[in-house]
Amino acid sequence: MHFAKLCIGCLFIVTILIGCDDKFEYDRLSLSEDYSQFITTSKEDSLFNIAISACRTSNNYGKTVGIFGGSVSCFSECDIAKGLWKKYLNMEIKTYGKPGHGFSCNQGSIQNQVNEAYKHDIYILWASTNDIQFNHPIGKATDYSIYDNFNKQKRETQCGGINYCIQTLKKKNPECIIYIFTSLKFFSAYGYGYKRKIESEEHDNPNTLYDYIQGQIACAQFNNIQYLNQWEVQDGRINPSNYSRYYKEDGFHLTPYGYFDIGIRQLLFLAQANK
Repeated sequence: MHFAKLCIGCLFIVTILIGCDDKFEYDRLSLSEDYSQFITTSKEDSLFNIAISACRTSNNYGKTVGIFGGSVSCFSECDIAKGLWKKYLNMEIKTYGKPGHGFSCNQGSIQNQVNEAYKHDIYILWASTNDIQFNHPIGKATDYSIYDNFNKQKRETQCGGINYCIQTLKKKNPECIIYIFTSLKFFSAYGYGYKRKIESEEHDNPNTLYDYIQGQIACAQFNNIQYLNQWEVQDGRINPSNYSRYYKEDGFHLTPYGYFDIGIRQLLFLAQANK
């Protein structure tokens, strides 16, 4: 049971009632979704069937899952991807992600999300593009670790924030499994490709999104955590000539087709991980 310190007695009672563990609810995801409507290629259809088959013997079947991230992890269309996990891996899913949140503590932060999280079997850190968009430093894989004596200032970097989240989640559940989903690509006026970066009069970051993703992977490897390189799995399929099917007009957020496309790859990863 979780208590909040409130001055007004009646509010204190209400807080106790809604804070009880037995009131906790997971995301309500549809099990009747007809995913065939999102299949656009034979390769997608084949991968979808491979992922479904892998789910039958997965060690992650029936697990509870907490998801942290920015808007890509929590917009309503994301239920298409999560619905796949629910339907084929029988997962109970709780989304903590919030729009605009990145790993650095110098903004609305994923660090705050993990602080408020319940105990789950699996935690997924779904990286966004917010750290680069708000010009936060990438940092190093050893930020906020034993190597810098857990320097609190290092929580301002993307990597320091990731390490803080990992350490905090392990304290909540020492037996937990943690996965990292790297940032997805974006398609906009800023350009596309390994060399692209966000530049404007208000924002000038010398690093590319690809650089930030390498930092995310380095943190996963440093902590011996399995990760899904979502940039890599999009390579060769989603590009400037066809991205409008998978991305909204802003070039950052996914359409239902985009969530199905990445969702079946997430499903296969989750089905095969932890073996």
